[in-house]
Amino acid sequence: MSSNNFNKINNVFYYKNNGARIYQKNKLLNNRKKFDINEPNYIKKNNFTSFNSLNIKKTFNVFASCNIGNELVLKKELEKIYKNFSNIFIEIGGCSLLSDWTGIQLANLYSRIATKIFIKIKTAEINKENDIRELAYHTKWEDWFEHTNSIRIDTTGHASIIKNLEYCNLLVKDGLCDRLRKIKGVRPDVDKKNPKIRIFLFLNKNIATLYIDSSGEPLFKRGWRFAKIDAPIKENLASGFLAMSYSNQNIILDPFCGSGTIAIEAAQSLLNIPPGILRSFGFENLIYHDNYNWKIIKEEAYSNILQKTDKIIFASDINPKAIDICNENAERALVKKNIKFICQDANQINNKYLCSNGLLITNIPYGYRMHIDKYENINDKIWLKNWSTKLKNQFPLWKLSILSDDNYLPKYLGMIPNEKIQVYNGKISCNIFIFKIFNNNR
Repeated sequence: MSSNNFNKINNVFYYKNNGARIYQKNKLLNNRKKFDINEPNYIKKNNFTSFNSLNIKKTFNVFASCNIGNELVLKKELEKIYKNFSNIFIEIGGCSLLSDWTGIQLANLYSRIATKIFIKIKTAEINKENDIRELAYHTKWEDWFEHTNSIRIDTTGHASIIKNLEYCNLLVKDGLCDRLRKIKGVRPDVDKKNPKIRIFLFLNKNIATLYIDSSGEPLFKRGWRFAKIDAPIKENLASGFLAMSYSNQNIILDPFCGSGTIAIEAAQSLLNIPPGILRSFGFENLIYHDNYNWKIIKEEAYSNILQKTDKIIFASDINPKAIDICNENAERALVKKNIKFICQDANQINNKYLCSNGLLITNIPYGYRMHIDKYENINDKIWLKNWSTKLKNQFPLWKLSILSDDNYLPKYLGMIPNEKIQVYNGKISCNIFIFKIFNNNR
């Protein structure tokens, strides 16, 4: 699917975002077909049977958060991950949906674009601070996790009538602990660094909503990045970037690869390696978690991994230390044999494959900031203009996709973008500029 089919999402806000045991012999449908590379977000459609030995009929309200600007590609990704997701709606900073427990597990394991998978627990209207404590006290936490698990509480808000969000954390903690002490005789401990259970309170005007974080650590923490170069692009932002840029080109090239994130995310996607295959998740500490079901899901995931791709993935960086880190990261991510990393200046790249069907995709380092009122070094302007000339001579008809926080970048490249898509890298407003490279680009 061409990236032209993706809508632009502009002018957005930023929100920080028991049943009886039943044994069922239903097996997961065997889905071993080769991954369809034409899917815009790299995710093959998993035909998992909906079952869970603990809670087969329960439906959960879920919010999958993501970087702002990636909501549409996240929705498309979720639709392909699991056929039983329903009522998927785009919201600012993510998608709301309905899911069974199997779907929650699959979203955490397979989503390359989501940041967190939250489960909605309870909502109430609030008029004063103590209403938050009452909301927490009347929430059935004992149905969700054992009191022996450590907890952490975080609060964010939008136009909230209560301004002291840190105090809200204490109110939720007090209500939760008072309830579990009354029911279990013991209250859970608070652990801000490595909690077993993460609880999230969102305040929107006078409405308070409690969520349990089923992901634990953010989903961009894949488990393969032990070393990095300064300010790397987050893995889920890189995958959203790829989803909006890639349209089945034979070659993927990143000339500013840094610690290799874009190349590694592309390779894992092409090889159908689930982004969460190397890590653990918060839902594993919840009462609803079913080890039997989870084991089958992971076995199915491993069985669908491909050993190689017929696409060429090439990445380079001028820093030799960066290339060492790239190779280490790629090995841990199980894709080292499928990516060629080399140390070279981006101005030295050549189209040695003589291919006209390629994608040059990169996150130009934020040091290349050329706002007229702030810019001082004329050498960077000249370098970018020369680099643009190099691209036009060496890579005609290629697609060029650049993530940058600099609105003036197309001007200094001397190129007119076919698309400009606003996204957020954390709190930094950026744009994805997508060009078609022609020798006569103006």
